[in-house]
Amino acid sequence: MKNTTIIMLFVFFTMISCNTKVEHKKDASINAKPNKVVSKTITSTKTIKNSQWIAKLKIKDIEEIDFDGDGIKDYICKSIPNDEGQQKEYWINSNFKIIKNKVLYNDGRLYRQFINLDEDKEPEVFEVEVFEDGADYVILDQDLKNGKDKIILYYNPVIIENNNYYWGYPWDVTSIMTKKENGKVKLRCSLDHQIIRDGNEEITPKDQKQLPVIFFHGKHTQESNVDIITNIKWLTLNDIVKRIRK
Repeated sequence: MKNTTIIMLFVFFTMISCNTKVEHKKDASINAKPNKVVSKTITSTKTIKNSQWIAKLKIKDIEEIDFDGDGIKDYICKSIPNDEGQQKEYWINSNFKIIKNKVLYNDGRLYRQFINLDEDKEPEVFEVEVFEDGADYVILDQDLKNGKDKIILYYNPVIIENNNYYWGYPWDVTSIMTKKENGKVKLRCSLDHQIIRDGNEEITPKDQKQLPVIFFHGKHTQESNVDIITNIKWLTLNDIVKRIRK
């Protein structure tokens, strides 16, 4: 089965590899001021590396993850960065169809976790783009029919470790604090806090009254002062959105 999968991916990328240089050039002209990131995952996934066919097709690695929620592993394939520092990312479902693609850049870092938080089968994506002067922490809703992601909300990440609060740097986070109640997934969160963001983060999104705190499991690697957080609750994603929307 594994050999069959590799052969099918080889045929698939043989068909699209001829267009790779053209696509890179097109992406460079569209993104005059790109958000520069490189993908890095903190989910539990299997990466296929060091295969000869990957080297020939300039694919750096393949991440196996069920991103469409059908119970079958899909593939996120990342190319070797080109001369402009662009890295192509192909999201390919288990039927070997490109669902969406992204252009990443090699002078930043991108962290992701997948978890289903609503009624549709596709998991939502917790995504953090890390830049030299800050980071954006967002929850994305996937639209796999149109190949687009929509930002549901921006948030403040906080790790609870030994009953203490620490800023949730993505490299310190291990998992999202959730529980299932009455068939719905709820997030550990707070809408009452005194956290003030600095740097180049998205401080006041136009359609949000505030940035809620979302709690994570993790192990802090540096001390960080997290201001007062009160009234901690378990809320669904929809409940959080309703309470913070303008």
